[in-house]
Amino acid sequence: MAIVRPFRGARPVPARVDPTSLALGKPVADVDDDVAAELLARDPRNAIGLLRGSPARAAFLLKEQLRAGVVVRDVRPSLYVLKVQGAAPRLGFFAVVRADSVDVDGPIDPAAADRLQAMGVAVEPAVIRYSDQRGRVARSLESETEREPDAAFVIEGRPCELWAVDDDSAVARVTALIEAQSLRVAGNAPGAAQRSLVHDDDARGFALAFFVDEESPVDLVPIGVVLHTLTGAL
Repeated sequence: MAIVRPFRGARPVPARVDPTSLALGKPVADVDDDVAAELLARDPRNAIGLLRGSPARAAFLLKEQLRAGVVVRDVRPSLYVLKVQGAAPRLGFFAVVRADSVDVDGPIDPAAADRLQAMGVAVEPAVIRYSDQRGRVARSLESETEREPDAAFVIEGRPCELWAVDDDSAVARVTALIEAQSLRVAGNAPGAAQRSLVHDDDARGFALAFFVDEESPVDLVPIGVVLHTLTGAL
């Protein structure tokens, strides 16, 4: 059974920086060098800088962003609901999943765990699809979007809104629906290598994931919106 948990995400502070300038909308492997250079020219704090540079450089950049108050870690563990606007708005959410509680397809790169541990932060989420034939997850997520969003930004030209959900009953309702399912990720998916770091509830063994209904197209992967720091407890 999958083990899905809320976590204390580190997020851009809209009053200090436009989250749009820090975000990516596709896996880092799909971003060519010219696009990466353009993103960093617009804002050197963009998530691509954390993902393309050395682990030591990524750790330094995150530390500086936290020190400057550009990125702040939430006080309470939360799920993070993301609505992507459009003709047919779509909902998904960020949570962390214990890396050894999901099935992995294909080989795992052993160096990936070393890099994550050296960085001290997970930036790019694994995309995990879930079944929601009765719409129970969708209704639970939708009920959390009835208030003003905690952040609004644009990724790949798509308006997005984000809500941090720290209510214990709401979190338990969503995670129970997801944990009842068998979840799978590809061996080369972000976070898959963290299986080797699992130790009790230490944050290092929990992979950052973006959960989305299997019926929804995944034409946008939100990166740099919520970060998962790999130190201490969740």
